[in-house]
Amino acid sequence: MTRTPYLDLPVTVEMVRSVSVPQDIEEVAKTIRVPQPDATLYACTSGSFCRGASAERELVQSVSRGSDAPAYTTSGAIIKALQALNITNIALVTPYTSDITDLLVSFLDEYGIHVVHSQSLELQGRIWEIQPDTALAAMESANTDDAEAIVVSCTNFPTFDIIAQAEGRFRKPVISANQASMWAVCGLIGERIQGSGQLAMAPFRTTVSSAITE
Repeated sequence: MTRTPYLDLPVTVEMVRSVSVPQDIEEVAKTIRVPQPDATLYACTSGSFCRGASAERELVQSVSRGSDAPAYTTSGAIIKALQALNITNIALVTPYTSDITDLLVSFLDEYGIHVVHSQSLELQGRIWEIQPDTALAAMESANTDDAEAIVVSCTNFPTFDIIAQAEGRFRKPVISANQASMWAVCGLIGERIQGSGQLAMAPFRTTVSSAITE
């Protein structure tokens, strides 16, 4: 594991774009070449969706060139997970401000994934302190009958351990950023994640996801 340079900024559109410059990410990825990884991951959801689908694919290429290994971003992993489960209509929960959430809605729409309802917590920091009850309440607020799944964005949003509980409560798949990330990167090396809801049983196919283009 390595990290991008620290930025003392609130979580805003400016901040997430600042941590996702492809050239910078490629240089950072070079630092993890030493163990010769079989797969690599850019584990920032907002940083990988904030400029749209084509920019996300550019980030994948930057991580792969830097690490010299196959790569995913968290946003790409979420798309892959939804496609594996044949889901096109979702309820969305984010810790972000509404303008960042809107960028995610647009990113998902490029892949034909429609957000039927969303819930933004409007946080600009300390996202990792969100408690399970708050997370479940946000899912409850976002959930609708026509949503085939609930997606929880942000790798700082601690929901991995309550996925099974949430799926039992809402009777539909719940896909979190960290869960999708682990599922996708494990899929690249032929492994499966354990104990993480319906996604754990979904087949991982190596075909590349593609956005809808005009």
